[in-house]
Amino acid sequence: MNQRSNLVLFVALVIVSILLQAAGAFAQTPAGSMTSITGDARIVRGTSTVAATPGMAVDVGDRIITGPNSRATVTLTDNSKLELDASTTLLVDQHMASANSRNTKMTLFSRSIRPTRSRQRAAPNTTPPPRPRRQQR
Repeated sequence: MNQRSNLVLFVALVIVSILLQAAGAFAQTPAGSMTSITGDARIVRGTSTVAATPGMAVDVGDRIITGPNSRATVTLTDNSKLELDASTTLLVDQHMASANSRNTKMTLFSRSIRPTRSRQRAAPNTTPPPRPRRQQR
């Protein structure tokens, strides 16, 4: 009977472990959303590819692909915007934004993007960075 109890316990632990891994696989870290799309844009999430639509969520790990003669704009959670040109493939590797910091890493596989910063007010008691000095002739 002791061996059977150990076997039941082992099987239960394996099942719980599988369920916890599956729950972690479905948990997505939001990076932003698709703001505008002209032409063909797709999002590859895991093993599935879906047509991108305005308002669609973009998560960390997503690959955004624009077709020929297409453009797309992604607005990140910190209100930064990425404008993807035609035939661009962009992978969102990491995105973390808080009130005081931003940390975003992306991999550009082809073509180009144009990042634009959000216009946020500086925090109180914050001094701007020093201006570069002009070289004297």
